Amino acid sequence: MWRFMGIFTLKNPEKTMKTKNLYIFLAIVLSVFSASAQQAKKVYFGGNLGFSFGSETSVMVEPTVLYGFSQYFKLGGGVSYRYVSSDRYDYSDNIYGARAIAMATPLPYINISVDYGMYHRTTRISSGEKIRDGWIPSLSPAIGVNIPVGRGFVSIGAGYDVLYDASTSVYSNAWIPMVSFYF
Repeated sequence: MWRFMGIFTLKNPEKTMKTKNLYIFLAIVLSVFSASAQQAKKVYFGGNLGFSFGSETSVMVEPTVLYGFSQYFKLGGGVSYRYVSSDRYDYSDNIYGARAIAMATPLPYINISVDYGMYHRTTRISSGEKIRDGWIPSLSPAIGVNIPVGRGFVSIGAGYDVLYDASTSVYSNAWIPMVSFYF
């Protein structure tokens, strides 16, 4: 750092002073932000990823943001995209939507959450014909275990979609295993 600033000193003394002031200002701003970030973790980024390949291909991406109002309660939301295709049953699904999440941690490492999602599902058969196209709600209370990882956590648990309908739901079963990560 000293050598770097010395190069500017040789070229233009006025520019050097401005450059030093800029570096000092940036150092102060960055230290304030890092100090406030170390005091309390308020915002968590994360979500869910899932995939499987074979006679049925499934890809799921669900980025999520949670805000911690206290160490016991977090609230947030996210978006969701899923693609499923099956050679066996000759169809493909495109599912996208939005989610709202409330999570409580009444005991250390235990969380209780409610996940509400509204998803648009389009199902096509191999000829390209739409056989299903519409919006589907999902409401899933869940319980899980939080495993601390660095400054975040991984949540492993299970939920149950109380609005599950075998003919329309975005899930293949009302019981939903969950693995989420937040950092």
